[in-house]
Amino acid sequence: MSTSPNCQRIGGCLHDIGSDHCCCDDGTCDFQTDAPAHKSEDLLLRGGVHDHGLRGAKTLYRYEDHAQEGNRVTLFRLDLSVLSETEHFWTVWHHGVKRRVKKNATKRFACPTQREAVASLIARKTRQVKILGARLNHAARAKDAALTLLKDLPNEPD
Repeated sequence: MSTSPNCQRIGGCLHDIGSDHCCCDDGTCDFQTDAPAHKSEDLLLRGGVHDHGLRGAKTLYRYEDHAQEGNRVTLFRLDLSVLSETEHFWTVWHHGVKRRVKKNATKRFACPTQREAVASLIARKTRQVKILGARLNHAARAKDAALTLLKDLPNEPD
């Protein structure tokens, strides 16, 4: 079976992001997305990427983003099945790796509701904008300092 360019390996399975078609090698996946793609000029929202976890297990959610050509951004939701649970942690599979998610953390890797997962994405992207803005300001100041230094240097003979 050929895979589309949107396929990602998640929990050992190739899945076409945002569609109800699964590119499993054996073709036995019966996952159905409950979130249709929402399209705008520069945003594509996909839902329901799953991890082929345990049927009937608790699900945690995480939204992630990917840059596309031409200033388009794709947001997609990961549905992460809880493998095990303790008083303080959930354990989930994420891209073939077990991750522990602290239940009462301020910044959680995955959230029990989609609303919390979207709020988490907004918080992560707000922080990213602040960090990258500071780096951009630093680069602009360094460039200005270098231009000033270049003006102040005497011309060297060839």
